[in-house]
Amino acid sequence: MLAPRVALVAMPVMTAAALSQGERAALAAAIARPELDGLWLASVRSVGPIVSALQTQGIARPQRVYTVGPATAAAARAAGLDAESLGDDGRTAALALVARGVAGLRLLAPRAAAGRDDALDLLIAAGAEVAAVVAYRMIARAADDPAVAEGRAALRSGRAAACLCFAPSQVDALAAILGGLAGVRAPIAIGPTTAAALRAHGVEPAAVASTPTPAGMAAALAAVYPTER
Repeated sequence: MLAPRVALVAMPVMTAAALSQGERAALAAAIARPELDGLWLASVRSVGPIVSALQTQGIARPQRVYTVGPATAAAARAAGLDAESLGDDGRTAALALVARGVAGLRLLAPRAAAGRDDALDLLIAAGAEVAAVVAYRMIARAADDPAVAEGRAALRSGRAAACLCFAPSQVDALAAILGGLAGVRAPIAIGPTTAAALRAHGVEPAAVASTPTPAGMAAALAAVYPTER
């Protein structure tokens, strides 16, 4: 959307970590509950663990599978789930489902360890019964991990004109990798919670996306670096 003006450097500051035995058992028990009406999948990463749990226990796949974002829906469909994307971000998707009526709807929400529950809170407030369970765990990469070398060098040298931050956990991981965020040029947050995480590390966001989507982030970046006329 921003090309050819912008060259992007991907910096995967988080990596997957294995679940504990207790977390795996809790996931298996949660998916086996016979009273469940459906699944709430907010991330592509939640698809694999939930499908694996279904297959391991020989459980029929739920008829109702609601997702946040088309990428999650596509991953769920590829795994054999009849998934429906309700919106590009958690709040939009939750409100779309609430508008249909969710009183008494029993949903299982596999999510990241220490994941955000904003969308789930909206569903619960509207009368849904939502059981959140850990399906995957993400941890910060080490500062010397080759996967972050290019991004780390660009940020430390000031060559990176902006730093796009997509989650509070990513902000914390980036701070750990860099040894702090001082000197990072034009940090841009995907939403107010991520903006708050930046401020907690002593930096003020150059912009905050109006919508927590790739298009919202592109618009925020364009506001910081408007097109020359």
